[in-house]
Amino acid sequence: MISRELAALNPVLKRIILEKEVTSRTGEIRPLRSEIVTEEGFFIQDVIRQLRPTSSLEIGCAHGVSSLFILQALKEVGAERHIIIDPFQHTSWDDIGLLNVDRAGFSDLIQFYPDLSYRRLPRLEQEGCRLDFSFIDGQHTFDYVLVDFFYIDKMLNVGGVIIFDDLLYPSIRKLCRYILLNLPYSAIGPLTSASTGKRRIAELFTAQSSKINTRFGQRLGNILRADLTAPDPKIGLPSCNFVALRKDADDVIGDGPTFNRRWDTHYRF
Repeated sequence: MISRELAALNPVLKRIILEKEVTSRTGEIRPLRSEIVTEEGFFIQDVIRQLRPTSSLEIGCAHGVSSLFILQALKEVGAERHIIIDPFQHTSWDDIGLLNVDRAGFSDLIQFYPDLSYRRLPRLEQEGCRLDFSFIDGQHTFDYVLVDFFYIDKMLNVGGVIIFDDLLYPSIRKLCRYILLNLPYSAIGPLTSASTGKRRIAELFTAQSSKINTRFGQRLGNILRADLTAPDPKIGLPSCNFVALRKDADDVIGDGPTFNRRWDTHYRF
């Protein structure tokens, strides 16, 4: 029996999920690989429907499963543009991700760059690109995903959301710990692997963030707090393979009453 949520998906995406296969430009049937799980796709859609982003960005496309989940929800909320960055789409993935986006009828929404993200992201930032939502699923080494986050954060509007895939990778989990303990971000879910309902997402969006402090004196005491090295659930990181982080304020470095961090601020992560 097909679930109600699955039945509501775009037909192209639903077929890919059910058959676990994709079709090349020449009609060759290939096994689906490197896709996000369906539960994560529904979670992404719930976040997008609550957030209602105008402009969004995704790093990594592969066979296009995450892109299709994202684009279906973006279409529903009237988004204007979705940027996809994937340097291997034309080679390793034989354009199948882009073909699936086109087959699903979402090509008019995307702006695709076959570039390495560390080269394209600074260009977008220099061009004045602004984002409300981002999905990061590119290189999984700490240094590369840190660079992805750094530039996306510069473009992300306050209140915007970044979803990290593959949170179970030590490199990505470590980065998320750094973000939550050093920057004005809050984890908004999922609290458990089942926390994907629209009502729960709305509750997480409206919850008060306990991380924002604009005065260094108030935050200095945190250096000695033992709970900064507490288990991940205490800072909102779930045990599942993905997490959504909300930007609660712009990061401002300097001395004065309105800064977030001094030039030498560091909290253990």
